[in-house]
This record gives sequence, structure tokens and C-alpha cells, in this order.
Amino acid sequence: MKIIGQFNQGFILCSFLNHRIIIDQHAADEIKNYEKLKKELNLKKQYLIQPIEIKLDELDLLIINDNLELFDKNGYVVKNNKLITLPVYKGIDFLYKDFVDFVEDVKNGLELSNKLNEIIKSKACRMSIMIGQKLSHKEMSSVVYDLSLLDKPWWCPHGRPVCRVL
Repeated sequence: MKIIGQFNQGFILCSFLNHRIIIDQHAADEIKNYEKLKKELNLKKQYLIQPIEIKLDELDLLIINDNLELFDKNGYVVKNNKLITLPVYKGIDFLYKDFVDFVEDVKNGLELSNKLNEIIKSKACRMSIMIGQKLSHKEMSSVVYDLSLLDKPWWCPHGRPVCRVL
């Protein structure tokens, strides 16, 4: 892909074969940062002084017990239907309510809690190249190259398309 230049300090114009492609510089950098933050996710576990008895229905308890490894990965250690730990991420504490919400997330097929996902999306957004930021040719090339390394580079975590064929 050949870099043509930057348009309106927000978009990278490229050519590929006979096509012109426009890349949203913020969305492209944001999806890269989002995937990086998810990959490097380092949740800490805060042990509770007093374990919390999990008061949920039988189906929810079954889901928890069938997914103990997933709950552990998200910072929730469960033993004998008691919550032993809660996650802490970058100084943000999670509560029992967040655990209950994560049970619903798991029931909906998610592997990362909605709360944690929103935190990561927000952090990825704030650390990304912004609209209005002038980029050098080298910086534009880097943004385009980084997209080629991603599994799913088509949409930013907030749902904006990363690129379009003109």
C-alpha cells in the first residue's frame, strides 16, 4: 500500500492497486492500542478479608463453576460458592456488583467483563493519535503497517470504521 498523504489532519490517503483507500488515523491507532492493552492485560487480585457468599440462582452458580478459569482470569477467585478475590486494574477497584454483572457477561458469551472492556476502550482512545494531529510520512506509514499486524483491524473499539475504499 502506498501512502499518498494526510487529508484534513484526520485521515491517511493511500493507494492499493487501482483503489484509493482512506484510513481514519485515530480509529486505526485506537484499535492497535486496544488490542495491545488487552494482550498485556495485567489484572491484580485483591483478597477479601471476609469471603462473600455468592447469592445467585442455581443456573448462575452452575455457570460460575463451569467457568472458574475464566472468572480467575478476570480477577474473580471463587471457592465453595464464595467470592475470595475481586480484580483491581490500574487503581480501579471492582465490587461485588461487578462480579454479578460479569456473570451476565459470561452468559452472553463474553470473555472480558463489560466494565473492564470499557476501561480498556477508554484508555486506548485517550492514548491514540487524535484527529487534528499532523503526521509525518513516516508516522502515516507506521499507522498503516501496524494495521497489517492486527487480527481484526476493520473497526475501532467504539464502532467507527477504520478504513474505506473510495
